[in-house]
Amino acid sequence: MNKQVLDNALLASAQIIEKSLDEKLKEMDEMTDDDYMMLKQKRMNALKQKNNMKAEFLQKGHGRVMDVTDAKDFFNHVKDNKFCVVLFTRPSNEYCDIVLSHLQKIAQKHLETLFIKVDGEKCPIVVEHLQIWMMPTVVCIKNGRTDNSIVGLDELGGSNFTTPTLRKMLLGFGVIEREEDE
Repeated sequence: MNKQVLDNALLASAQIIEKSLDEKLKEMDEMTDDDYMMLKQKRMNALKQKNNMKAEFLQKGHGRVMDVTDAKDFFNHVKDNKFCVVLFTRPSNEYCDIVLSHLQKIAQKHLETLFIKVDGEKCPIVVEHLQIWMMPTVVCIKNGRTDNSIVGLDELGGSNFTTPTLRKMLLGFGVIEREEDE
């Protein structure tokens, strides 16, 4: 009995999807050359806009992990960018370098987010303001406000964590966007 109900539900779902596809195919069959040109122009405009945004992001320092040593610069960067991922480090801490290497890989693919590295010893005002007590700490900032933090390496699974693990956390926090091919 349950199998028959499930089969009927699957059949109904498949019929709805098929009907939707048939409607879309019919729309495409009825398109004129002008409609195709309009669609092409719309796609071209979207690509131009995307490329302009990419160029703007690169000009602002996106695509890499930027060193910031001054509190004023830090707050200006945070204020001027919708998404920021900030790594607080200390030169004598080898684990900071591990996190940095993973963030450098992620930054190259996620131009929508500004990645910043702050040496806690050179920028104590920012460390105190954000109440950073352990290095490394990754702070995720959205629209100028601290949203989430990864304190130490425990949340990542220890020092042998992978770039995809960190990337998945940043995706979950909403400070990087999914790539188009995902």
